[in-house]
Formats: sequence, C-alpha cells, structure tokens
Amino acid sequence: MGALPEDRAAAIHDDNRHLGPVLPSRNLRFHRYDHAPPSAAVNLLLEEISRDPTGIFWGC
Repeated sequence: MGALPEDRAAAIHDDNRHLGPVLPSRNLRFHRYDHAPPSAAVNLLLEEISRDPTGIFWGC
C-alpha cells in the first residue's frame, strides 16, 4: 500500500452521529483537526476545509 499525500484530508465517525476531519501526518498517523467541532452537517465541514484558516489543507 502506498503512502497517502500529506495534503489529503479524511473524515472519521465521532460517536456514530458526527463527522470530523482528520489529517494524515508524514508518518501516516491520523490527527484530529481541532479548529472545527464534529458535525452531522457535512457542508459545514467542507466549508471549513475550503476556508482553511490554518493553511493545513491547501497550504499557506
């Protein structure tokens, strides 16, 4: 299995009702993105990823 690109975000289930973005690090360990709370509304999470206030999704 090949390595995932670092700029690729994934979503995980949080308590079976909400989703939250997670990010792979260069060692392929996943870390929660803590700048937006988990949400059942996927469009809110996609807006946060598009807005990217930290530069972690799309770079600075």
